[in-house]
Amino acid sequence: MIEILKKFWFIVLIALFLIGAVLFFAYSDNTGKVQGKKEGGLDVVYSIADQNITADQFYDEMFEKKGISGIYQFLVKNVTDVSVETTDEMVENAKLNSEAITTQFKTEYGINYETELTRSLQSLGYNSISELDDYFINLAKSQQFIKDYIEANIDTIYGSYEEAKSPRELSHILVTMVDSANPTDEELAKLKVIEDKLSSGTEFGAVAYEFSEDTGSAVNNGSLGL
Repeated sequence: MIEILKKFWFIVLIALFLIGAVLFFAYSDNTGKVQGKKEGGLDVVYSIADQNITADQFYDEMFEKKGISGIYQFLVKNVTDVSVETTDEMVENAKLNSEAITTQFKTEYGINYETELTRSLQSLGYNSISELDDYFINLAKSQQFIKDYIEANIDTIYGSYEEAKSPRELSHILVTMVDSANPTDEELAKLKVIEDKLSSGTEFGAVAYEFSEDTGSAVNNGSLGL
């Protein structure tokens, strides 16, 4: 069920980039306190009660407690927090997504849903169900961060992406069938209405919005994205 929470995630960053970013934020939080300080030849990233914590110790502790997913979340949260504003829409959508995921876990796991949901969240660097809204807010902010970056750098990054991936934007109108090899009269009638509207010149998006049974894409005029 971890994949339920991960379904919107973008590319996995390489380990060296993760390590470097994590250490950067730890260092930033202690700027002016331990700048240039070393212990045993290693850089000190922060000090607590006169105990110096080196970069190696900090990373090892993070990895042991949170794993690579936790470190990744740490990176994404810190980057997006300073780069993307939390909007009222993000907060509202996070609540709706949290309710939907909670319902899904209840259906899947029954009385054990809290244990399973907590385990999934912890694998992603969060501590408890109370942080489920935070997960979805951070997810929305990270998506916005990537969108903003792509739009700002489209001229330099899209050409190579298009050449390598040959992307296309796809849309569809979904009509579900009990048995697609033997559609019912009702199912065939619906297909006929859809075909007639498209043939008459009605815009695809308008037909998808009205008739598609894929509610997720129907609200976007049938678009499945890039």
